[in-house]
Amino acid sequence: MRIEIEVDTSEVDRDLSRIALGPNATAHIRFAQALTGQWLMAKAAVHIETGSLFASLHMSTPVSFHNGDWSAEIVAGAGGVPDYAFPGPPRDPGKYAIFEFERGGDHDWIRSSYDGGDSVKDREGEYSRIITDWMRGMK
Repeated sequence: MRIEIEVDTSEVDRDLSRIALGPNATAHIRFAQALTGQWLMAKAAVHIETGSLFASLHMSTPVSFHNGDWSAEIVAGAGGVPDYAFPGPPRDPGKYAIFEFERGGDHDWIRSSYDGGDSVKDREGEYSRIITDWMRGMK
């Protein structure tokens, strides 16, 4: 007696080839959307007194999709107005971020953008969901 078993692996081969190429443009767009959401949350958490810290918040995203790498960052405190330009609290955003942090309460933009129910830090899982959706072949 002979039992013949045949398995069509063409679908698996196509999926493995797709996965080997890395995330597609749709996944990269979704990464950028997730980052933009986090950046907007950080901007919303900044208590505006001088405007220097608020204006210093920037995000950077990769320009290419090569080598399977995607990384981005939200930066606060780049450049700004020198301390001596105005009387009062420090105006340089790098120093002002620490000044606000030490004041506490709603001035502590670092804590309010990273702690709590829906914060910048809480949204890190979006990137994993995007990868999972892409691996499943979802748009």
